[in-house]
Amino acid sequence: MKKYTFSKEICYSKRLKARTHLKYALTCSLSVLFSAGLVVGLTLGVVHNNNYTGQGGANFAPLIDMKPEYIDLASLMSEEPIAPVGFGEEEIDLVASGLEVHGDSDLASTDVTSVDAASTNTVESEPVSESTEIADSGEKALEDSATSEPAEVAKLNVEKERYQEDSDLYYTVYKLKNGETASLVASMFKISLDTILSVNGVTNATRMATGTYLRIPSLNGILYEVSKEGETLENIVKSENKLKKINLDTPYLAKINNVGVNEALSVGHTLFLCGDKLTNDQRAEISGTSFKKPLKSSYYISSPFGWRVNPFDASKRSYHNGLDMACPTGTPIYSTAAGTVVTAGYTSVYGNYVIIKHTSGYKSLYGHMSQINVKYGQYVDQGTIIGKVGSTGQSTGPHLHFTIYKNDKAISPYEKVSL
Repeated sequence: MKKYTFSKEICYSKRLKARTHLKYALTCSLSVLFSAGLVVGLTLGVVHNNNYTGQGGANFAPLIDMKPEYIDLASLMSEEPIAPVGFGEEEIDLVASGLEVHGDSDLASTDVTSVDAASTNTVESEPVSESTEIADSGEKALEDSATSEPAEVAKLNVEKERYQEDSDLYYTVYKLKNGETASLVASMFKISLDTILSVNGVTNATRMATGTYLRIPSLNGILYEVSKEGETLENIVKSENKLKKINLDTPYLAKINNVGVNEALSVGHTLFLCGDKLTNDQRAEISGTSFKKPLKSSYYISSPFGWRVNPFDASKRSYHNGLDMACPTGTPIYSTAAGTVVTAGYTSVYGNYVIIKHTSGYKSLYGHMSQINVKYGQYVDQGTIIGKVGSTGQSTGPHLHFTIYKNDKAISPYEKVSL
């Protein structure tokens, strides 16, 4: 039988080939991992060293609407956090407020009171028991015949009817139950959704918490706050009729608001404009659809709204009046909503920055830009490119500082934008 033998050269050649193949395999694997890491890095934006890269000096707020366009550091002011205040967040003395109570068993023993919006006189009824709860059927329970109702409710109906001889406008209070919406409550009480939203100062209809107390007027309409000293009801009605193409009754409004048609009103005086409605922009703001993200590409929230560790001094805490959105330099920045540019300039804090004025007292700020594409006084549509991301001013890396103001007070962008 013939024997086969292998030389040392043949054995060495096979080992060499095996090592070569292994080397190629490792090289390919490392290349794939490096490519994947590069893609992930670009997607996330900036590498955050010590969790501070891509943050800025956001505990300062520029004086909005300042002129000229360029504002130096001396014109900046710090801004303290605003404690949230909302109707129903504190214990309410319902009897003292002159409002009628509907709809909750824990309030069943509370005295029921009707009140004229233009008068301080009140008419009180006997306490209503749990068996006479009338909120689930809204105003319908108040319209049913007295013969089919408990005596307490029948007495309430008579008192309300008698009281309406003095004024058609009165309010009730309703406690929002689990799963209920402003639209549902409006349907229950047979009034418009605009009325519910305006009277209760609702700024985000999607975030109405269970247990919130809603004031329900007996008439359709909205609240109007006088903003100009000496403004008269007649001028207000003319302006509203022209703007919204409606026909408000001036003498009737004067009666229910207990003011003269040509009486000079003070700033802050609140009127109930029966028959008026919200504008389309106001409805869009309340529904949360009028503001959009200022960045369309990938970004990372490197610093949220509120108190934080100061990015320039880790031993201190500072209040951050916006969001820091980290992403690569040159990323396009879009206007969150339509409006007019009221500031386009530079400060040592925000670097290149822009402020846009929107409707209903809203403004938005964009800071640390590498480039500004708009100018003072320019009107921009929602989605207009107003500049590019950078790291100018007090910044630890490329990012966009984004703030939303309501009546020149910073609010959390999360309240208006889905980020």
